[in-house]
Amino acid sequence: MSRLTPELEQRFDLVLAVYVLPYASTRSELRQMCASMARVLRPGGRLLALPLHPDHAPDPDYYAPYGLRLVSDTPHAEGGALRVELRAAGVEADVTAWYWSRNSIEEALRDAGFGPVFWADPWPPGLARVEDAPPALHAYLRRPHAAMLGCRRARVSG
Repeated sequence: MSRLTPELEQRFDLVLAVYVLPYASTRSELRQMCASMARVLRPGGRLLALPLHPDHAPDPDYYAPYGLRLVSDTPHAEGGALRVELRAAGVEADVTAWYWSRNSIEEALRDAGFGPVFWADPWPPGLARVEDAPPALHAYLRRPHAAMLGCRRARVSG
């Protein structure tokens, strides 16, 4: 795990963490990651993250039409290993990620000093309903493999 050095404390207004949280293999690592991200943010600074979706489809082949598979013997087990198999445009790569529920992620963020966490599913701009999207996207829009979350570091009162 990379470390954020002390000279970076409170230096940023925004932290963007794309697929960072799924690299925490233990609850302790998840808490440490969240605390590190909070430390580099100024009070009121914003965290935007893209973790694995807490409600992703458990069938490993569900996302195959989109170039990936999520493979796990225990797909929604807290802290359970999940192999992400990327298969697109002739490129193959496997990554091990760990599953964390919405509650575990929110608890780690809250303990790190973040305010309320707002979750959103990826959604194409201007689209009103799943049925308005191209048919090939329907399954993904109903059950995306990743979610977006946002929260702010608490402001210091004084």
